[in-house]
Order: sequence, then C-alpha cells, then structure tokens
Amino acid sequence: MKSLELDHSLRYLNGTYRVLSEEESLLKIGSVQSKVGVTRVAQITDLDRIGIPVHSVTRPSAARGAISVYSGKGVSDEQSRISAVMEAVERCLGEAPRNNADIKEPHFAGEQIVDSYSHLKGFENPVDPNELILPKPLSPETQLEWVRGWDLLADEDVY
Repeated sequence: MKSLELDHSLRYLNGTYRVLSEEESLLKIGSVQSKVGVTRVAQITDLDRIGIPVHSVTRPSAARGAISVYSGKGVSDEQSRISAVMEAVERCLGEAPRNNADIKEPHFAGEQIVDSYSHLKGFENPVDPNELILPKPLSPETQLEWVRGWDLLADEDVY
C-alpha cells in the first residue's frame, strides 16, 4: 500500500486544523458562493441558549429531493460561516451534473460513463459497487453512472 505525503502547510489554528487562516478562507469562499447557488448566509447562533457559533446557508437550486439548507458550526463566527458555505459547496459538487443547475463549467462536471461494472472492468478501473455500503447487493450487469475519481492510496484513476 502506498503511503500518503502530508501537506506540511496544515497547521492548528484557533481550535481546528487549517491550511488557510479564517480571513483567507472567507476571501476565497466569497467568490465561490454564487457559483454554487448560495443565496443566503445567516448567523443563527442565538436560536438556542448554548452559544456555539452556527450559520445556515440556503441553496434553493439544489437538485430535486436534495437538502437545500446547510449548517456549519465553529469556535468563532468566521469558522461557522466557513463551515456552512463549504458544506453547500460539497453538496453542490456531489450532485449529478445533469441535475445541477449551478455548475456550468465542464471541468467541474467530470467525464461520465453509463455502463455496468462487469463491462467497465474490462477496460477501466471501476470500484466494485458491492464493496460499498449499499442497501442491497447490485448485479454486476446493473447499468450505473460512473465518474472518474482518484484513488489516494493506489495513486491511480478509478471510476
């Protein structure tokens, strides 16, 4: 098994591990929010008595049936805002590209293939769906949507 190299720019800042400071992160997410359909960021800490900083983010363009309000918490208002917006980014990029109203740039969508595991393994490197935590086993002939990914440990392309 290959070993991973650690990014030594990661440091412990204000109760969490970060590569960027809170200020740098806020600057970067400011330009990303509209690209992923975020229309509202709200500070909701005072909705309870605990006092932990919490933000919510609304993304009305989420795919049908998907969650469209996300929350983030942190030890500061800045951290909770970053956490909430990054949750929206993660959910947006996790949606199937054809169901995603926000991602217009093709490099975000990735290459897609519709094929069966048994056929795809003849010429690509697919992850066996039955090795994942699924509600029930799948036939190797089931047609699935596949998108190219990267196996961090094997250091290779996978579907």
